[in-house]
Amino acid sequence: MCFLSFSGNADDYLPAKSTLIQSTNHYLLNRTFTGQVEAARSSQLAFEQSGKVNLIYVTEGDQVAKGQSLAQLDIALLTDQLSRARAEKKVITAQLDLAEKTLSRRSRLKSTGHIAVEAFDEAKSNKDALVARLASTDAQIQQLLTQIKKAELKAPYAGLISHRFVDEGTIVAPSTPIIGIVESNRWQFRVGIPRRFLAALQADIPDFITFADQPIPIRLISVNPAIEPQTRTIEVLFALTETKQQPLYSGALATMIISQQVDVKGFWVPSSAITEGIRGLWTIYLLEDSGELTDDDKPIYKIKLANVLVLHQAGEQFYISGLADKTYRIIASGLHKYVPEQLVVLPDEKSLSQ
Repeated sequence: MCFLSFSGNADDYLPAKSTLIQSTNHYLLNRTFTGQVEAARSSQLAFEQSGKVNLIYVTEGDQVAKGQSLAQLDIALLTDQLSRARAEKKVITAQLDLAEKTLSRRSRLKSTGHIAVEAFDEAKSNKDALVARLASTDAQIQQLLTQIKKAELKAPYAGLISHRFVDEGTIVAPSTPIIGIVESNRWQFRVGIPRRFLAALQADIPDFITFADQPIPIRLISVNPAIEPQTRTIEVLFALTETKQQPLYSGALATMIISQQVDVKGFWVPSSAITEGIRGLWTIYLLEDSGELTDDDKPIYKIKLANVLVLHQAGEQFYISGLADKTYRIIASGLHKYVPEQLVVLPDEKSLSQ
């Protein structure tokens, strides 16, 4: 049986807004890391041979399809050489036809003994030499056709033209950059993570990054096994899985949050329920049931000061330690209106002892 005493009307006591807090075993420490958005593929395209740039079909910002022609070298000299090689092939083919007929006749005469062996060998050698010349000419023609084909620069994949390094009329050497292209339908996010956060990343891989204040879903591709020597971080690569609704730019910055679990007992309290104390500590006001009721049956609480240590802040919430592992009722706001040992009531609340 519980005996309650009555101590005046509720209007005689200052009302206090309260909240219940319960202990928990850990809190999440969110760390924000800044990385770079980049195209999955980015290339500086060049010709494999020297020559004069005759035509450039694109400019910066153009969208191109895979296999689309981007630039063309002057092929006038190559076409002239190809014409001469094809004419040479016709001459050799005619000579080879005659050599085969001559060899056939001398082969018959040799079998009857009407010509010397040397005459037969001469015909055979002449025919073999023409066969070799024909093969060499065919190879020359094929080489010229390949050079003509390679004089046209094509897009290796669908993308956007990022750079145009030269203009028409420029004499270029092999491997001189002509066009820059970035892939437009596949994007990545590259970020450096300190080694101490790698376990937290692998335990809870982030689902998105933030770019231009908008979330973009991501998927982990790889974790570099080597530490980057300048930043002393580990490079982590993600694929951006949905990019159609958000225009992206290679080299743009984006952020990613990694949540690291810190295993320590404590309580979450609202920022309005805590105030700075002394010697680096903070103060909250606990509400203890005094065992008394007002005339209208409202329980009366006594304020007890408690010094606590703030371990972490997340927005308008503080994670604190320094209390025993149980549930507490605390004053939720307006701490400047109260002092320790003061008696207060809670609006619209009946006794917890009833």
